[in-house]
Amino acid sequence: MKDDFSGDMKMKIISKLAFLTIILTFAIVLPENFTGKAFVPFKEGETLKFTIHVGDILVGRQTMKYGGIKYYNGNKCHYAIADTVSEEYIKDKFNYELHDVISAYIDAKTMQPQLVKKSIKEGDW
Repeated sequence: MKDDFSGDMKMKIISKLAFLTIILTFAIVLPENFTGKAFVPFKEGETLKFTIHVGDILVGRQTMKYGGIKYYNGNKCHYAIADTVSEEYIKDKFNYELHDVISAYIDAKTMQPQLVKKSIKEGDW
């Protein structure tokens, strides 16, 4: 049976999904209003869990966690982590493993990213 997608295509899809979900999550965290209080729809430690499919095939999972308010360079920021991993059978069948961790400090007033860190393991690199 021939596979419908290549390892490179899967890697690109999963990487883009990881980045997109962390950005979309913070799109709903509104900037501070004139009272100085930020509306945050998540509580510190709250997580969202996703499954990642290519067609009908489950290829990975992602956990996103809101880490609460942290300070970066003196600025009050929202802190979040997205952790994406490929399924074990993807590694076994395609000899491909993915484990991406993306963390972000997003300014509470401007909603502009202040720092984004990536730890990426995709395939052999």
